[in-house]
Amino acid sequence: MTAAETVTLRRAAAADADLVFAWRNDPFVLARGSTQRSVGAEEHRAWFAASLASAARQLWIASVGAAPAGLVRFDRGPADAAVISVYLIERYCGRGLGVIVIKEASRLAFAAWPVEKIVAFVRTDNDGARRAFLRAGFAPESVENTPDAHAALVLRR
Repeated sequence: MTAAETVTLRRAAAADADLVFAWRNDPFVLARGSTQRSVGAEEHRAWFAASLASAARQLWIASVGAAPAGLVRFDRGPADAAVISVYLIERYCGRGLGVIVIKEASRLAFAAWPVEKIVAFVRTDNDGARRAFLRAGFAPESVENTPDAHAALVLRR
């Protein structure tokens, strides 16, 4: 990784709404996401505003160098867990940057919340995401309410 590929995370802000909207509807991101469903502008604006206001959700913008590269979302699950969702846009995939994003975001979530584990529900056909979570220290584990066609990977504090 070069200096230009330094990965940073910052909390998402209202000014990021349009950027995240574009990412959510990007064909590369959609093809790998859990819902594989595009969203309209009004639906996105409502979701984004509610997400920023929620104490049970964290949104982080991942950047590579100075360029925004993806989103990390955490949702508080049961009392002892948070659920992570991560995507990088296509040009930043395949270089190990996702592993760095997952590790740093998980560190921030553990610092912010008194949870014992972070759970990733990864589609079983998304080998790249599965490898990234495993390389970031997550391990396969049986988790209640794992969505169909997904595997649960868990990182413990």
